[in-house]
Amino acid sequence: MASVVTQLDTIAQTLASAGTLSVAQRKVHRDRMRRVPSALVDLVLTLADENGGELAGMKVESGEIRATRAEVASARAAALLARRVAAILEDGAMEKDAAVCNRIFATYRGLRRWKTTPAGAPFARVFEQMATMVRDEQ
Repeated sequence: MASVVTQLDTIAQTLASAGTLSVAQRKVHRDRMRRVPSALVDLVLTLADENGGELAGMKVESGEIRATRAEVASARAAALLARRVAAILEDGAMEKDAAVCNRIFATYRGLRRWKTTPAGAPFARVFEQMATMVRDEQ
């Protein structure tokens, strides 16, 4: 698992050079993107191609825009995969942590009975401390 963390850290450091957006910047970009549906982009590019790279007196770099859209599609696919990897890692960690917690809680429950025996009497104070921790978490 350590090698996975190292690999993901390397990827994150490489991508960080591109910068990250603040929450406010993301909102602004999302709002702009909502106003320009993909079909509109396709139509403008088609019209620009048909009119020598110009539309309404403005130059439209169709090739550059298509290359950018391909890059965006690739980045979104990578982000989707990254979210899937994150979910898989989190699910695995959760299962392992739950298994540890189950064992610990079983020990705690066993100690509750054992503390009442002569052999377990020295653990009565520790059990009360544990019981307080369990109550505080609920």
